[in-house]
Amino acid sequence: MSDRRDPEDPRSWLDYADADLHAARVLAGEDDGFPMQVCAFCQQAAEKYLKAVLVAGGCDVPRIHGLVELRALTGRSISEQVTDGELEELTKWIVVGRYPTVWEEPTSADAAVALRLAEVVGVAVRGIISGFPE
Repeated sequence: MSDRRDPEDPRSWLDYADADLHAARVLAGEDDGFPMQVCAFCQQAAEKYLKAVLVAGGCDVPRIHGLVELRALTGRSISEQVTDGELEELTKWIVVGRYPTVWEEPTSADAAVALRLAEVVGVAVRGIISGFPE
């Protein structure tokens, strides 16, 4: 992560998202895999990637965690490889990963899906942002 901490700079959001994704990858490689934490970090990465698009487009960043809502605010389709249903599923992990809840804890398979989704969102967002003027 760079030293950029400017909330008005989309690169700052990308740096923080990349750090969350890196943490998820590291945790996924541990013996126990820590699927709950992997899923939560993946949700956070995807959220920050989407917020980077908003910042790059000159929009205010809302204090929300819903990935479908954030994607809608960008006014863009993020990737043909990621559906709103998948984003909705990824969104729930921020609740499961932070608070006791009635939802079942994620499995290693859920963590693998979350990693794939966060990675796809990250790649797609970089493509979108590269089209914005600096």
